[in-house]
Amino acid sequence: MTSHHIVFDCDGVLVDSEPLTNGVLCAMLNEAGWAISPEACMDTFIGKTVRSEAARIEVHTGQPLTDAWMAEFYARRNAEIERHLQPIAGAVDAVRALHRLTDGRIACASGADRFKVEMQLRQVGIESLAGFFEQTGQSMDDFRESLREQAAVSAERNLILSEIIRAEQLKVSDEEIDARVAEMVQIPDDADEDALAQFTSMQGLLKSSYGRALVSNDIIREKAVARVQAIARGDELPELAAEVEPTAEAAAEATSSAGADEPSATESAA
Repeated sequence: MTSHHIVFDCDGVLVDSEPLTNGVLCAMLNEAGWAISPEACMDTFIGKTVRSEAARIEVHTGQPLTDAWMAEFYARRNAEIERHLQPIAGAVDAVRALHRLTDGRIACASGADRFKVEMQLRQVGIESLAGFFEQTGQSMDDFRESLREQAAVSAERNLILSEIIRAEQLKVSDEEIDARVAEMVQIPDDADEDALAQFTSMQGLLKSSYGRALVSNDIIREKAVARVQAIARGDELPELAAEVEPTAEAAAEATSSAGADEPSATESAA
């Protein structure tokens, strides 16, 4: 008998806290003496922890990045999230429907700190991690064990794909990334003001260096899978012609996507 489980990502799927977090970070950096725009702040820090960029911050502000500054950042970020965070349209209904469909076999995966995870769960109708486990009849150990086998399979698959990418010298061109971004964000003619704002925000994210790295990673993984399938079928393989090496972020993602790294600046720590 096949057992189906659903794992939700947090930011961008259940909620969108990145603009709120970025707004707080941008404001505090400006207060500290770094005249950085919201757009530049998002492009600089998305996918990173604030502490990992300590040297950059200290150069631009002329001040050390202290524990006190970080504590104020967390406090202001948390307050902003509590006041203004809203679920993504349709997320609540989707979670409830899939909870019923899978008999409670759903989960929320995140590299975020505990406050953000519990807050995000509350936004989709689950009061806390304890409430989640009560609703699903699980303990923390049960939950971790339920993901162990799939995590091992994902890790093995990612390592194999990473080796294929290296051995076959697969690459991604700027044109391929641009085409994929355009395909992913097609604004409907009847989009209202709120929808237009969401599409515009998504375009900005995907066109940032971090967004392009994610898109590059998706494309190169697709190429690796297609290459394996072609070899298995005995197809004549076309020559590999591409221009841009996959970014360092994409290479790292290809070997680590099965597990969560340190919370990112806009996903959690920022």
